[in-house]
Amino acid sequence: MIIRVLSENTCGQDLLKAEHGLSLHIQTGEKKIIFDMGQGPCFIKNAKAIGVDLTEVDIGFISHGHYDHGGGLRAFLSVNQKAKVFINKKSFDEHYSLRNNKNIIYIGIDEKLLANNRIMCINGDYKVDDNLEIISKVDVKDEFWPAVNNNLYKSVSGEMTNDDFDHEQNLVINNNGKSYLFCGCAHKGIVNITEEFYARNKSYPDYIIGGFHFDSKSNENKLDDNMIMEIGRYLLSTQATCLTGHCTGRSGFKILRRIMKEKIKYMAVGTQWNI
Repeated sequence: MIIRVLSENTCGQDLLKAEHGLSLHIQTGEKKIIFDMGQGPCFIKNAKAIGVDLTEVDIGFISHGHYDHGGGLRAFLSVNQKAKVFINKKSFDEHYSLRNNKNIIYIGIDEKLLANNRIMCINGDYKVDDNLEIISKVDVKDEFWPAVNNNLYKSVSGEMTNDDFDHEQNLVINNNGKSYLFCGCAHKGIVNITEEFYARNKSYPDYIIGGFHFDSKSNENKLDDNMIMEIGRYLLSTQATCLTGHCTGRSGFKILRRIMKEKIKYMAVGTQWNI
């Protein structure tokens, strides 16, 4: 499997551009996949710069209904004419973020895209084929619910309520005898999501890939360092190799790195992993 980072918060290459977002190009032996699509066209420009042809993508996934993961969906649909994009139907609900403890900002994705016949709206768990599976239903233990979620809301029947992330979905890929767990932001908690994988498979994934939601754009309600260390010890115990970035934050990554050593690596724009 080859994973190329098309959108992420950091970048070390002059010809590429970073943004607060996430987009990964995944190439298995059978399929070319896009997992999340950043804020907008930025991931398309980065893809072109590193030689990734998005017209050849076979299938797309959006992890949840926030602009920094699904904002580039319209741009992708205009570039690629064949891929179906799997997204939880509740991702098109209204989602908001509280910034600086006073300003409510809309952070959802364009509901007009629902009319596109390549948008595959699903509700909960879904098996795409023998090697691709979507996990949405996660048994949440409150101690591993990210504190950063406390600033995130959704509108239900015109009333603002705390987001429970029933629109979040995680992608499992089985390839050449290995299992890969992809999460966009792990809003339900990376420990909870990984334990859900274990409950279903009686084993841990070989790789865990995505953001772990220790940090936020508003820098409010960051995860406590002690909790990050506890999560790091847990992830190390699974023996999975982790590739992370975006909402994990650089400071959170450094803490994990001290505990996990070579079992965790950072995904900046332009990096490529052959795993």
